[in-house]
Amino acid sequence: TNNINASQRQEDIEPCRLASKALIYSVPFASQNFKVENERNYIMERLFLACTHQHEEIVENALHCLREITTQEYECMQFYFNKICEVTANLAKHPSSRVGAQAYEYWTTLVEDETERSTKGVKCIGTFTLAKKTNQLIIEGLCIINFDEDEDDEDWGHALSAACCLQKLAIYIKNDVMDPVINFASTHIVSNNWKERYAALIALGSITDGPERNKFMEVIMSALPGLLQMFKEPNNKIREALSWVLHRICEHHPHLVANPQISGEFISRLMQGLSDKPRISN
Repeated sequence: TNNINASQRQEDIEPCRLASKALIYSVPFASQNFKVENERNYIMERLFLACTHQHEEIVENALHCLREITTQEYECMQFYFNKICEVTANLAKHPSSRVGAQAYEYWTTLVEDETERSTKGVKCIGTFTLAKKTNQLIIEGLCIINFDEDEDDEDWGHALSAACCLQKLAIYIKNDVMDPVINFASTHIVSNNWKERYAALIALGSITDGPERNKFMEVIMSALPGLLQMFKEPNNKIREALSWVLHRICEHHPHLVANPQISGEFISRLMQGLSDKPRISN
């Protein structure tokens, strides 16, 4: 940890990069250090310092390490939770896709851990309360799309990592995820910018599991006719995202397919999609 610093001099960057990498693999052996307050504080201080570095890999390593420490030393994180929230919120907006993805992956891991703990009746450090406040940050990440409409592959950047995080958050906070996501989706689904329409679809698909069935049904029943019409979109990415949304709806709300009000149109559009590009038809 002594080599982790904020210096931008070339001769200091490589030792810092190696130290940040080594710290990830040292976490399993650091449990005794986290039982001693000044040692724990020193490790976290250096880690937060690494998160401010200009070198992308150093910041990425620091976030990876922070994720490992939070999982292993969960009880200790209550002392640093506010700082962790500040750091990860800032890095979620980082211009680097790799850094932004790591910031969202930190929250995904934490929400998964706390969901498991809450089901066991074990005390959590407060993600539930904070998560409702940071919904907007996660939703904003859906709009940071780092691929073009004609690309077959998408890098695992801000948008896809934020979507994964939103899926886990929806399972954890249930109905509380609905209003901000629906407001976002209803606004962006009519945008002229394909990336905003894509983000709206990804947001909607991410909350199919978690909220109460009736709560979700209230929204999706009125929205579904319009969604099905989007299969006419010339943009491949929109049709691809729409196929994923319908897959998620069928997975978590299969009764919708049998609803006579929409079943005919629903099945017809799905059949049309079978002749589309592989990433859509599959």
